[in-house]
Amino acid sequence: MTGLESLSDDVITYLIEWFQHEKDLNSLSQTNARFYRIVNPYLYKRHVESRHPKALSWSMARERTDTMRKLLAAGADIMLRKPVDWMPMPPIIYAVTFCSVEVVKAILEIDSADLNLGDNIGNTALCTATSLGKAEIVKLLLDDPRVDVNARNRPGFTALSIAARNANEALAKLLLQDSRVDPNVIAECGDTALICAIKNAYYNSEGIVRMLLADPRVEPDVCGDDGITPLHWAVATAADANGVTPLIYALLSGKEDAIKLKLTVPEVDPNVPDLSERTPLIYSVHLKNPDVTRILLADERVNPNITESEGMTALSCACDWGVPECVEALLAHKDIDLQFTESGVVPASYAATYGDCEIMKRLLEDPRFDASRIDYDRGTAVHYAAMNNHEDMIKLLHESGLFQMDSLDVHGRGPLSYAALHGHGGVVKLLVKISKEIGGISWTVVDEDGASPETYARKAGYEDLAAIIAGGE
Repeated sequence: MTGLESLSDDVITYLIEWFQHEKDLNSLSQTNARFYRIVNPYLYKRHVESRHPKALSWSMARERTDTMRKLLAAGADIMLRKPVDWMPMPPIIYAVTFCSVEVVKAILEIDSADLNLGDNIGNTALCTATSLGKAEIVKLLLDDPRVDVNARNRPGFTALSIAARNANEALAKLLLQDSRVDPNVIAECGDTALICAIKNAYYNSEGIVRMLLADPRVEPDVCGDDGITPLHWAVATAADANGVTPLIYALLSGKEDAIKLKLTVPEVDPNVPDLSERTPLIYSVHLKNPDVTRILLADERVNPNITESEGMTALSCACDWGVPECVEALLAHKDIDLQFTESGVVPASYAATYGDCEIMKRLLEDPRFDASRIDYDRGTAVHYAAMNNHEDMIKLLHESGLFQMDSLDVHGRGPLSYAALHGHGGVVKLLVKISKEIGGISWTVVDEDGASPETYARKAGYEDLAAIIAGGE
């Protein structure tokens, strides 16, 4: 190394061109301060020329703004000026999406940076920051005269439209404070920022609607090629403070002609729920009105499997509330899912809980019924029927041949354990009888607590049932 130290800076600069591996250059740069001063800029330059963005994204992700600046000075700033095929996301978009405000500031320091580069769907840095709700970055970008505040993504939405769509009142206010913002830009779908806000009234965007209407720049009658004005949208789709739409009000009135009329309006979304996430279809079940259920299901836009706030579908609600006519109407729909649930309890379990054999028969007769799809705790309809003392339901389930009568739930308990625990003598006798008919079923299996059905009967003081269970084995 002593020989290298005697060479001039120009000679060393020439020699390092012949180093093939970055690790060798790294070693050389760490030898002393002089070599670091000469070699380090070359390392950054070589990395940039290799068309590999790893170092830049690495420094951005770790907020190493000093390293960022060195890379940009070495030529990486080309990525700030135009799209490059070897870095799919422009650095400014990457910084806005994943990094801190300081990283964004470091990029804004580069005079040649194009702050209006878009991602794969055309979102600029301002659109991205607005979409992500990053107010501090939005303010930074608005303060930079290079930023096109009305830049549109591929669907044609501006940052203001995105704020309206997301019901972000704070960002909408911030954007409207910029005199350059045009609130009347029309997206490809024909929506202005005002229409976006009205469409999202369910998401508490009333404040944005009022803010836009109070802005003298806003033209409230501007619309797209479809001719649908903001007022048209408000009449067709706007909800009240409880999220109740005109369609739901028509349902509550029970006026079928009014319901049919509203469904003829293309802008009416028949799946929009209220604040409890009850859709018009679930309302029809709650009102026990199968005729309205059929009217709604006749509309191809209606999704019969949407859940309300507790994760229940319209079919689950119909089974839970005991409305067999609505169950029949729902089962007639080609897309109904007989087992779908977000509550953890399948529709059949609700029918079994209340011993509603009429509803259960309709479910069992449907070829789409799948008894293997059970509750989150592996409980079956047999468990619920046994727990709630429904002998006729247990007979029906047994006769269907679809259920395993001694299946165990997540706690290792079968239906007999629950019947014994609650002292349901008739159910205990029926299950023991079924076990004898089927044969090969053991009722002595113990659960996670080490208890068997007989144990539960004795603990609950039902010695007669304990004797029946013991004798049944």
